[in-house]
Amino acid sequence: RDVDTLAPVLAEVREKVRKLKKFWRQYMLGEKGAGKAFAERVATLRPKAAPLASAQFDRLLGTLGDVAGRLPDPHPADSDALLVEMACAFLLADNILDTFGQPPEDLDRQLEILSGWLLDAANGKPPATPPAGLRPELRQEVDVIQLRAHVSREILANLQRVEEALDGYARGQGSDKILQTLAPQLRQIRGALSVLRWDRAVTALERCQALLSTLAPGSAELDWIAEGLSSLGLFIAPCLEGREPRTQVIDTFLERFDQRPAAPIEEAPKPAPAATDELLQVFLEEAAEVLAAIEGALAAPEKEDALQTIRRGFHTLKGSGRMVGQTELGEAAWEVEQVMNRWLEEKRPATPELLELASTSAKLFAGWIAKLRAGEPLVVDSAPIVALAQRLKPDVFDIYLKEARGHIATLEAQCSRWCANRGTSAPDEFMRAAHTLASCSRTAGMEPIAALASALEQWMPLAGLTVEESDAALVAEAVAELKEMVDAAANRHTPLIAGETVSALQALAVRLQPRRKPKEKRVMRDDIDAELLPIFLEEAAELVPQIAGDLRAWKTNPADQKVADGVKRALHTLKGSARMAGAIRLGELTHLMESRIEFAAETGDLSVAVFEDLEAQMDRLSGDLDKLRGGSRPAVATAPVPSAAPMLRINAERLDDLIAESGEVAIARSRIEAELRQVKESLGDMNQSIARLRAQLREVEIQADSQLQSRRTTLDSRDQEFDPLEFDRYTRLQELTRMMAEGLNDALSIQQGLAKNLGEADAALSQQARLGRELQQDLMRMRALPFATLDDRLQRIVRQTARDLGKKAELEIQGGQVELDRSVLERIAAPFEHLLRNALAHGIEMPEVRAAAGKSDTGRISISLRQEANEIVLLVTDDGAGIDIERLRAKAIEKGLVGEDAVLSDPEQIQLVFLSGLSTADSVSELAGRGVGMDVVRAEINAVGGRIEVASTPGRGVTFTLYLPLTLAVAHGVLVRAGTTIAAVPSASVEQVLRIKAEALVALYEKGKVEFQGRDYPLHYLRQLLGERAATDVRDYNSLLLVRSANERAAVHVDELFGNREMVMKSIGPQLSRLAGVMGATVMPDGAIVLILNPVQLAQQRKTVAAVAHVEPSMPAAPVVMVVDDSITVRKITSRLLEREGYRVLTARDGVDALEQLKKERPAVMLIDIEMPRMDGFDLTRNVRGDPRTMEIPIIVISSRTAPKHRSRATELGVNAYLGKPYEEGELLKQIAALART
Repeated sequence: RDVDTLAPVLAEVREKVRKLKKFWRQYMLGEKGAGKAFAERVATLRPKAAPLASAQFDRLLGTLGDVAGRLPDPHPADSDALLVEMACAFLLADNILDTFGQPPEDLDRQLEILSGWLLDAANGKPPATPPAGLRPELRQEVDVIQLRAHVSREILANLQRVEEALDGYARGQGSDKILQTLAPQLRQIRGALSVLRWDRAVTALERCQALLSTLAPGSAELDWIAEGLSSLGLFIAPCLEGREPRTQVIDTFLERFDQRPAAPIEEAPKPAPAATDELLQVFLEEAAEVLAAIEGALAAPEKEDALQTIRRGFHTLKGSGRMVGQTELGEAAWEVEQVMNRWLEEKRPATPELLELASTSAKLFAGWIAKLRAGEPLVVDSAPIVALAQRLKPDVFDIYLKEARGHIATLEAQCSRWCANRGTSAPDEFMRAAHTLASCSRTAGMEPIAALASALEQWMPLAGLTVEESDAALVAEAVAELKEMVDAAANRHTPLIAGETVSALQALAVRLQPRRKPKEKRVMRDDIDAELLPIFLEEAAELVPQIAGDLRAWKTNPADQKVADGVKRALHTLKGSARMAGAIRLGELTHLMESRIEFAAETGDLSVAVFEDLEAQMDRLSGDLDKLRGGSRPAVATAPVPSAAPMLRINAERLDDLIAESGEVAIARSRIEAELRQVKESLGDMNQSIARLRAQLREVEIQADSQLQSRRTTLDSRDQEFDPLEFDRYTRLQELTRMMAEGLNDALSIQQGLAKNLGEADAALSQQARLGRELQQDLMRMRALPFATLDDRLQRIVRQTARDLGKKAELEIQGGQVELDRSVLERIAAPFEHLLRNALAHGIEMPEVRAAAGKSDTGRISISLRQEANEIVLLVTDDGAGIDIERLRAKAIEKGLVGEDAVLSDPEQIQLVFLSGLSTADSVSELAGRGVGMDVVRAEINAVGGRIEVASTPGRGVTFTLYLPLTLAVAHGVLVRAGTTIAAVPSASVEQVLRIKAEALVALYEKGKVEFQGRDYPLHYLRQLLGERAATDVRDYNSLLLVRSANERAAVHVDELFGNREMVMKSIGPQLSRLAGVMGATVMPDGAIVLILNPVQLAQQRKTVAAVAHVEPSMPAAPVVMVVDDSITVRKITSRLLEREGYRVLTARDGVDALEQLKKERPAVMLIDIEMPRMDGFDLTRNVRGDPRTMEIPIIVISSRTAPKHRSRATELGVNAYLGKPYEEGELLKQIAALART
């Protein structure tokens, strides 16, 4: 057979087989009619394959046709019938086509075995194992498919239980104990994944488990856990159908997980990240199959597995929707899944209401999936699903009905009372009932009731102007309709929309308005243009800050018409651009603001309320722009504007990578420089060696010439043929010395050449260093951003927080043009927001309180920035009440953070605001009272190498001063040594380096400070600042660094000074970044890691430690127990037991190690094994009892040696108790508790 000639036919048949597999997959998912479609495809494939003239392939298709004719339609849910057999058949079909030119010899035999196996399975008699005689590779594939299907089903069942528990926890339906119950299920999942050797999936699960172990309520990490578990479900699901797992799903999750940013202190919700095209296609394909399966189940709801199919389908849509960033789709599917779960748990039959929920949801999902497939903007309106789901949740719905009927009764009573006295204001009970009814109806998904109650609520402020009898009748009719709608809901009927009554109430409210207001237009749907959107967003990024700034300027000076015109002009430009880009709703909002400004200008109404309204609309405008940015696609290239310089967009992360890579280049260059220095030293040594060798060679030559002269007489007597002047005679020694001289001259020439090349390399390296520094500086300038980029965000925070608290406040920013490193700016954004909220919650008083104190009713918060050397100084000041020191101290005492007899100065008491768990708020709210915040703010500032100070004046306000580094990329530093530790100090903080003699240093230590140029520098020894218990090392000559940070100074005594170096700053992770005084790390030319220190912060930390001795409460420390055993397992198990009981544990691996540790700390009890290397338990006991300092320590022996002679020997040595291995935990704890008290 000519394979080349039949290649097109083979290709077409392969494509048909691929599609045949797809139809089989749809059948296995339970899609109605898929079995019939599969049989038709098999029938049409046989004539297509006829030109191949392959009897074996035709026979296989014939068998598949027979099987297809016997298939139950639809496929029974949760059944593995024909799963393995058909997978094997498809494998054999692929094998026939792949080996078409040279078929295997046993092909006919394999077909015979497979045909019988398939027909038996179709007749309901599948064998327990693959039939004998099946080809080994096919048999192995069958085993793998069976194993995967079985294990995957167990994994998915466990995943479902875990996801349900997390869903309940996320929605506040469970406590932290729920999370503890998930550990066994997660272990089972991990074990199953390991059995199948899916290492990447195991890694993904471990990521989720790590987050789960530190999960807190409301944590953003819950989204990552949900996405990871959903990814695992999508990864495994194909194995239930005999297919390969989706590895790209796990790869995508792990890639995104590893690139996720560190969580800020208080981060606003962000849009879900967009899915990759590949992942989105996987989701769309799976969603279509799932919806088809749901449709098949709805067509035959009487089948017992129909509800299972529906529940499983919406569970899959929930997980996969969340994974590809379609969170709203996932939430809608979750509503249906929750109802189905409850229905199945209670084993209730399908009802029309339940089928209506499933059918409506499936139709809505089909429409949403179609829009996603077409690439259209997706707006998920899940209100119909929520409404239907709420009605099927008896507990929630019954609560709603009870509450709604109570409000209806109030509305009826108050309406009758008001109608009898129309023209009077609506009573508070009347307004409250309408407002609460609208709110709870909206929550329960009863939008028609919510709409009518809301319209009634909007009319109520105008009740005093309502005097006409017809208007009063309209109000009474609205109340009556609300009662009818609630009754309809109680009878499980969807309330009809009362459109006419709602419109009549709205018209009544408009007619009764005392003044004309701008008329709002209906907001239209967006029709985003993907090509124009990036251009619009870039323009909006320039216009919005301009509008916000002009609006603030206009509020300050309402008479300035020029500023008002500027605001209108910018809004008009933004409106037009928004509509051009298809952001219709944003354009409509901008138009409303423009109209509001025009109306205010026409009427002269420039009150504070008008500006507050405009600021609120401005906040909404900024929020809508943020949503557009989050959902927009990457910017596309646009044609350059002729009048502007060419611009190139670059991703911020890419810029960070370039700076990091330039730092790596600098590190590599420093290593090369170090190697060149070594080569220079080696060349110098080589030059000296050559000179020394030349001198030695000269002596050898002289000796050789002397020997020649002494032998010349003998030679003359033997041979008189030549005169000595006519023929030179040389010995072998002379020849060797001359050869050595020539070699030496060659080595000298090479050394001179190397020296020349080294000089040129050094010059080139110096040039490369200069170019590298310039490149690095240019890159850092590109990354620098003015602080003003946070202006609009911070202004919005102040406005919104003041509005929530019922206060008035303004924010003023000075020095906003000062630029900071982008990474620094991003890290401090969240701390700044907290400082502003803190100023409003705790500092700025209520308007009436401020007026009584003689202040303006509007509080002022100011931020000022300036650059000092290599630091940025930021001051955050408010004119509020200041910090109530006495109240702060009282709260600290109440919380047990300060002893009642502690003596603290005012500055020390103010520092209490940075203690965790302390708050002066009277009650807990969203903004205050939780006792967290300022400690986290300080930790974040310290993490970027900065520090924060606070000063307060009672009645006049608080000032927070922040000192931040200019950049986090590159710095110059002074390398020093403290003991065996090499560290670096930033050069910008070093004012002077002193070299002083021993006598002068001793005198300075006696004074405790160094006086230099009229300033005092407290003297510290660096080793002691680093926590070492070391005596001061005084030498003949000693090095002192005079350092400064902001207004604080210190003199630091170091053991050795190495000089100034350029340092590439490296991240040190969250553990070390929280330590005061540790700014970062750098890599030395030899690869060593060196910490970059701020000695001033270290010195302050040392003073803080001394202060905390007064601050911290006096409570008994946890007893210390030392566990001495050579077994790691015993040490770990015993340590965990004791730590769980509240003890502090020291561990030692043998007696020698234990004695070393006893020099540092004295435990309350010692647990000792007998048989240990180096020093056994008996010798250790003898040493402990022989030392007066440790002889009173109680000792418990825990050993497998329990013979009487061992016990007797231990008692003789002074052991207090003797336990055998394994020991009884209760007995051990009882003994420790008794001995620790003594």
